[in-house]
Amino acid sequence: MADSQTELRLLYCQTQLKSDSSSEDVPYVLDPDLLKLLICPETSQSLAMADEKIVTALNLGIQQGKIKNVGGMTLTRPLDGGLIREDNVVLYPVIDGIPALLNDEAIKLEEINA
Repeated sequence: MADSQTELRLLYCQTQLKSDSSSEDVPYVLDPDLLKLLICPETSQSLAMADEKIVTALNLGIQQGKIKNVGGMTLTRPLDGGLIREDNVVLYPVIDGIPALLNDEAIKLEEINA
């Protein structure tokens, strides 16, 4: 039986293959089995895929230079998707098919209305 790290690597590779072969118009989708294993690095709450409307709103803000992450950096690259923490306070960006699960990379959802 594979250990959990090996399982996680396999699920990640499968997710990468799916995202690489998909069209630009199709929203990013993380493998549901991998998503179940991911948690917020700050609070250990569960994560869920962000709605396409939220990602679109953030990308518009990024284009306008208005979106900063928790670390204070102004974002310049559009998001492929995002993972929203259970309490709906922050979103962890997915860029180039890779979820950035670092506290400083998180985006407070209040940034959408800033």
